[in-house]
Amino acid sequence: MRYLYLILIFILFQNCDPVREYNYSGIGMKPVYANGDSIYDIKNVAVQPIINSGSIYSWNQYLLVGESNKGIHIIDKSDPSNPFKISFIKIIGNKNFSIADSILYADNGKDLITIDIRNINSIQVLNIVKNSLQNDNVFPTNYIGYFECYDKSKGIVVGWDSVQLNNPKCFK
Repeated sequence: MRYLYLILIFILFQNCDPVREYNYSGIGMKPVYANGDSIYDIKNVAVQPIINSGSIYSWNQYLLVGESNKGIHIIDKSDPSNPFKISFIKIIGNKNFSIADSILYADNGKDLITIDIRNINSIQVLNIVKNSLQNDNVFPTNYIGYFECYDKSKGIVVGWDSVQLNNPKCFK
């Protein structure tokens, strides 16, 4: 029994994460920022390829598919055997959305946006409640390693790129 305790203590110390020295140089993650008025350029644009899908919402004859950090794909599903993309709503930094009474509620990382979608091909932004949401994209998702720390003064994080880093200050 005494040996079992020693083995357990040894295993625990092997899994400890000592204070890291940040003299790392190598591949890591760097935030991609959007700032200024570009984050409020919310509009219908041409059909986009679905690359990193997120939430899916069925509304009337449409299927709305989130594209992480970029916006929402609009797919006409009136003929279930032949659905087709009709538009893309560009919302920089978008992760989540919902619909109630023909109003689309969406985020752009830090703001709550309400959009009238009664005419899905010609949306109308109704309101933007600035800085009302917590931007949860300040750490790279599904990643363990070194990364460049989030800097709020540069804008909202709309993605992460794998790049060469020198002495990054963050590790996850």
